[in-house]
Amino acid sequence: MLDDSDLSLEKALERGITLFFEGKIEKADLHFTMMHEHYPEYMEIWPYWGFVKYNMQKWKGASDCFLKAIEHAEDYYSVYYLGSCFVQLNNYDAAERCFNRVIEILEIRDDRKPFLAFLGKGELYEHQGEYERAIQYYSEAVYTLPTPFEYEPKYKWMFGPIFEKIVSHIGTSYASWLDVWKGAVSEAIKYRWKYTERTLEKALRVYADPRAQFFCHEVFAGIYRLLGDREQAIEYFQKCLEYDVTNAIFWEQLGLCHHELKHYKEAHTALKRALELDPNDDLVRKKLSEVE
Repeated sequence: MLDDSDLSLEKALERGITLFFEGKIEKADLHFTMMHEHYPEYMEIWPYWGFVKYNMQKWKGASDCFLKAIEHAEDYYSVYYLGSCFVQLNNYDAAERCFNRVIEILEIRDDRKPFLAFLGKGELYEHQGEYERAIQYYSEAVYTLPTPFEYEPKYKWMFGPIFEKIVSHIGTSYASWLDVWKGAVSEAIKYRWKYTERTLEKALRVYADPRAQFFCHEVFAGIYRLLGDREQAIEYFQKCLEYDVTNAIFWEQLGLCHHELKHYKEAHTALKRALELDPNDDLVRKKLSEVE
C-alpha cells in the first residue's frame, strides 16, 4: 500500500518500469492505471505510462499520456514520442511539428544532437512510403545517438528500446525501398548498401547492449544474404543464433548458405535443426533430403 510520500511514489514508479523490462507490459499498464487512480495529481507518471502504452501500440492512449506529460513539463522525449504516435495515427502534419519542436528544444540546450528528431522524421517518411529519405534520417539518428553514459539517469532505461527501434526501422525501410526497384534487387542493394553498412558498423563499435548488437547482426545477415555473399551471411547468422538459438529462420538461412557453398555437413546440421523447430517448412525438408 502506498502512502503519499515522494519516496513511496518514486518506488511505485520504479516498480512499473521494472514490470515493463520483465516483459510484463500489460501488468505495467495496470500498475500505472492503479497509481493514477490513487494519485491523479502525480504528474511524473505520464511519460512512463505513455511509453508503456506506446509499446502496446495503443497510439491514442499513448498520445494522451505524452500530451499530459508535456503539459506538466515540456520534455524532448515526450515530444518525440507524441510525434511518433501521430505518425501511427496518420496525423503527419502534427508529427512533423513535434519533430521540429524536438530540434528546437535540443538547440536551446546546446548539448545534444537531435537524434530523436532524425528518428522521428525517418518514421514519418517510412510511413509515407518515402523509403530513401527514411533511410537517410535513420542513419543520421544512429550517427548522433548518445551512448548510454550520456543519458540523463531517468532516461537510461529507454536506451535499449530506442536503439533497437532505429536499427530495426533501417532494416524495414531498406527492405521496403528495395521493392520499388521491381526486379533490380541486386543493383538496388549495392546502390544503397553504404547507408546501412556505415551505420551498423559504427553501432557495433559503440554499443555493447546485447539487444542492439543482435539487431545489427540481423540486418547485416539479411543484406549479405541478398547480396549473395554467403560467407559473410554465415558469419552473421551464427552471431544471430548466439542471441536467439531457437529461431528457425536463422537456422534455415545458415543451412541454405552452407548448402549453396557445398558445405554439406554444416548444411545438414543447420537444416536439421531448422526442421526440428519448424516441421512444416517444405523448403528446408527438400534441401535436407539433398544432403542426407
